[in-house]
Amino acid sequence: SWLKNNYQNLYGDALDSDGELVSMIVIGMGKLGGGELNLSSDIDLIFAFREHGETQNGKKSISHQEYFTKMGQKLIQHLDQITLDGFVFRVDMRLRPYGQSGALVLNLDSLENYYQDQGRDWERYAMIKSRVMVGDECDQLAFEQLRRPFVYRKYLDFSAITALRDLKKMIAKEVQRKGIEHNIKLGQGGIREIEFIVQALQILHGGRDTGLQTQSLYQVLPYLAKQGYLDEAQVDTLWQSYQLLRRTEHALQAIKDEQTQLLPEDDLQQLRLAIMLGYLSWEALHQALTQARTQVHDFFVALIDDDKQDEDETSDRDAWRLLFRSGLSQTLAPLKNTALKTDKNSSSAASQTLNQEQVEDLIGEVNWDDKAQVATQICRFLSSKAVAYMQPIGQERLATFFADFTYALKGEAHPDVILERTFP
Repeated sequence: SWLKNNYQNLYGDALDSDGELVSMIVIGMGKLGGGELNLSSDIDLIFAFREHGETQNGKKSISHQEYFTKMGQKLIQHLDQITLDGFVFRVDMRLRPYGQSGALVLNLDSLENYYQDQGRDWERYAMIKSRVMVGDECDQLAFEQLRRPFVYRKYLDFSAITALRDLKKMIAKEVQRKGIEHNIKLGQGGIREIEFIVQALQILHGGRDTGLQTQSLYQVLPYLAKQGYLDEAQVDTLWQSYQLLRRTEHALQAIKDEQTQLLPEDDLQQLRLAIMLGYLSWEALHQALTQARTQVHDFFVALIDDDKQDEDETSDRDAWRLLFRSGLSQTLAPLKNTALKTDKNSSSAASQTLNQEQVEDLIGEVNWDDKAQVATQICRFLSSKAVAYMQPIGQERLATFFADFTYALKGEAHPDVILERTFP
C-alpha cells in the first residue's frame, strides 16, 4: 500500500481501457504459493499486471510496464534489504519467463503467450504451486485462466513422466557435481522426490480430476489415497517421510538461520540435531532418515523408470536431452531476442554453450571416418538460427531424433554418408 501510494503521487494512476485501476499482481511460487515455507526460506515471485497503457493524473506519465517495473524493484529491495532488524525474505525472481534475462514484470497477455508458445515442462511443475498473493478477484481469475490449461491437460498426460525423469537427472547431476549427496532436499529420497511424485500425478490426472488442482501437498496427498491414485499405505509412507524430512529441514535452518538442507558431519552438531528432533542419538536419527529416504527413492524410481526401453538406447536419449536442456534451452532463449541483430554473435554464443567434446562423446560409438569433423557439423547445425527459433517442444523432439539417429548408426558401415545425406 505504501509503495502504491508513493508511485501514485509521482506518476498518477495506472488505468485500463475501461478506466478501472490496474494493480501489480504478485504471484507466489514454490513453497510460498503452497503455504509451506521453511524457517529460512527465500521466496520465488513473478510480477504481472493486467493491461498495457500509460499512467494518468500524475506529475509524469510513464508506461504501465515502466511503472510496475519500478514498483517491483522497490518491493524486492524492501523485502530482502538487510537492516539492524534483519531482513524479511530473500527474493528470487528467476522463475519468471526467460529467467534473469527476462523482463521483471509482464502483462497477463504476454505471460499467457509465453506459457502457450514457449513454456517448458519444468515450468509446468513449477506452476502447480503458483498462487496470486497480491491482486483483486479479477486478477486472480485471469491468472487462473492462463495457468490451469498450461499445467493441466484434458487428456492423460504421460509426457509428465518423461519430463520428470529429465528433471531428476539434471538435479542428480548437479548434486553429484557439488558433492551434496547428504542434502535432504535434493539428494536421493529427499523432499524434492516426494514433491515430484505428487506433482507428476497431479499433472498426469489433474486435467480430468479438478480435485488434484491444488497448490498444497498437504491437501493433495490424502486426496490421492481417497481417489485411488495411490493406496493408503503408500500415502502414509510418503506422508511420514515428508514430515520427518521437513522437520529435519526446519531444525537445520533454525540453528544458524541459514537456508541449508545439508546434514552435519561434525559429531557435536549431529547430536544437537538429533536432540532437537527428539532422538536420543545421532545413530537413531540417521537410521530413521535413511529408512525414509530409501522408501521414497524406491517409490520414485518405480514411478519414473521405463523398463521397456533398451538401457543403452534410453541412456543415449537422456544424454541428448540433457545436452539440449543444459545447453540450447537455456542459452537460446535470450538468443532469440538478439539473433536479428548480429547473426555472428548469436552463432558464437550458442557454440560456446554447445560443447563439441560432449557431442563427440555422444557419437563416439559410431564408426565415423572423421569423428571431430562430424561433431563440428552437428554443432554447427544445432547452433543455427533455425534451431534457435524452435519452440521448446521442437527442441525436445530434435534431441530425441538425434539420440535415435546416432543409436541407429552404430551398426552402419558408412555412417558419414548417411549423415551427409540427412544434413547436407
